Amino acid sequence: MIAPFALSRGVADLRLLTTYFVVVLGALTLFVAGHYYKIIPFLVWNHRYGPLLGKRKVPKVSELFSERVAFVDAALLASGLAGLSLGISSSDRRCSRGSLRSCSRRGRGCRSSSLRASR
Repeated sequence: MIAPFALSRGVADLRLLTTYFVVVLGALTLFVAGHYYKIIPFLVWNHRYGPLLGKRKVPKVSELFSERVAFVDAALLASGLAGLSLGISSSDRRCSRGSLRSCSRRGRGCRSSSLRASR
């Protein structure tokens, strides 16, 4: 939506161009992070429980991670991206810094607890 404006203005409006690239790179980041929530649990399940399939009862792939924690993780990432984009476009440093803190909290607390493998 803002691509024609951002690219046509070029470096004349550096904030708009920077916001555009943050949104594009953030959207790609959200896309990749979303796919990790599908791929990583399956890889863990396949490595840990694949050889046991048919020999004993194995958990479902969806039982290897907490959907609630994954949702909170994704919400923090999305809100951090939205706040960062808003902070850059409005030149509000407090908004940008707060958004970066939201994204960094996502990496520390949620990622380690969203995937759990039981033995």
